[in-house]
Amino acid sequence: MKRGFTTSKLVIPMVLLMVGWLVHPFGKLVDFFFFLASFITLVAGMSCMQKQWLVQAKIKEEERAKQVFAELRHDWMNHIQVLMGYLMMKKEEPIRKYLNKLVQQAQTERTVSRLMHAPLAVALLELPHRQKEWEVTLAVSEAFGFGNMDEEKIFLEIWQRLLAAIEKKQQLVDEFVQASFSLKSDINGVQVNLKFTGSDPTEFLSDDFRDLLEKQLRAVEPSIAVTLEDNGLQLTYNRGSD
Repeated sequence: MKRGFTTSKLVIPMVLLMVGWLVHPFGKLVDFFFFLASFITLVAGMSCMQKQWLVQAKIKEEERAKQVFAELRHDWMNHIQVLMGYLMMKKEEPIRKYLNKLVQQAQTERTVSRLMHAPLAVALLELPHRQKEWEVTLAVSEAFGFGNMDEEKIFLEIWQRLLAAIEKKQQLVDEFVQASFSLKSDINGVQVNLKFTGSDPTEFLSDDFRDLLEKQLRAVEPSIAVTLEDNGLQLTYNRGSD
């Protein structure tokens, strides 16, 4: 309501000026005055509306950041509770394994944060928070990276289409599923391994889904291939291919 009211305040003066321009009985000098006043009002209105949109976008971005920080705090509280539980039971080996898991997670986040294209880094880092219904993990090789910004933008488009296809297929899966993503790259190409574990991951391993996914991804990168692996899929494509 507030936005609509503000927009009306910006548009109504311009409409009134244009109506006055059309119906006034005076000469061309007054025509020019109404035209100039309408133009100035239009420019001022568009500028104010753009500022409103920017403010709303910033608020939305800050709300998203707040949500992510809250989820991170929740995750770390869970980690602390697990470690405290092992400590109370004096189980040193599970503590060591759990700490190694956290170190690997931190290394993955460090590698991803080095990417040049910020939207790609954010898309990868927010993966565990994007799929609330599943347990999702991401592993990235230490050498994972791209030669330039354009390659990272291509991978981002591939990544977004991959997740969109999975989320659409997810609607057919009623039972709990775990998904793990593994990313690798070298000077020749990029590889994405996606494995599903759970009671029935077959919906994601069907030939129909694989063929459809490959077709959608080849619209971004013609060299991409999607093959079946053990309980999962493997995506590969050549870097810098035409």
